[in-house]
Amino acid sequence: GTDVLLGSFPNVLAGAVKVGPSAGSLANVALRNVATNAPSPLGLDQVTNSLSVVYDNSSLQLPALNLSGALTLVSGGTLSQSGAWQVSGLARLAATNSAAGAAPDILLGDFGNRFAAPVLVRADGNAQVRAQGNLVVGNWGSGIASNLTLVASGDLGQTNALSVGGNSCLRAGGNIAFTNSANDFAGLLTVSNGLDVALVNANSLAVGGASSNLTAQALNGNLTLAGYFATNNLTAVASQNILQTAGVTVGNLATLTAQGGDVLLNNAANDF
Repeated sequence: GTDVLLGSFPNVLAGAVKVGPSAGSLANVALRNVATNAPSPLGLDQVTNSLSVVYDNSSLQLPALNLSGALTLVSGGTLSQSGAWQVSGLARLAATNSAAGAAPDILLGDFGNRFAAPVLVRADGNAQVRAQGNLVVGNWGSGIASNLTLVASGDLGQTNALSVGGNSCLRAGGNIAFTNSANDFAGLLTVSNGLDVALVNANSLAVGGASSNLTAQALNGNLTLAGYFATNNLTAVASQNILQTAGVTVGNLATLTAQGGDVLLNNAANDF
């Protein structure tokens, strides 16, 4: 197939850009554009292998994609989609424009998305990724400055540490395993659905929500249960205290270990 390779230099393309093959298929596309507020490029739904688009000072909205290779997208504004993305290779997604004082978001809410390989994310604002099947995520650089939402019909996992400056919401039809010891979830982490859920945080951790099982560990600080419903077992480990801000319900066994502090679970709504 044909390649379009314009990604090595800071092109200034203020108007509409449309890519396409003169004949046959369009295999690989690399495009960089530093123009301000440029419209999103057209024709990218024809790319079959790898796609790299860097728009330093503009938002990006891409159509439905079906890629057998890798995907790299860097947006100076909001990064969004108008159709589902199916990507077989590594996906690297960034919405960042700190130099301009902006805090753009990554908004990939199409539940038809399928990512066969890890998805690495970086956003100066919020990040939302939904996918069919399993979803494996990680930081690409500095991570997520504000809130993170991840939804998968299968399992949720990670390929490297996650850093989230705001709140996190995790929903999976299968298991959730975020056990990297360098994870940094600064705000409340809510599990809205999951089977076996395992969470590790480098510092204090506040977790709420519901799942079949929960294992949560705060390596350097308190573990706070912000209301949790565990159908089966709950295991909580903290280097300091185990606290709560709302009632906790555990259907079977609760194991609580405060290595350097106290276990203070005295809410009247608790049901062990």
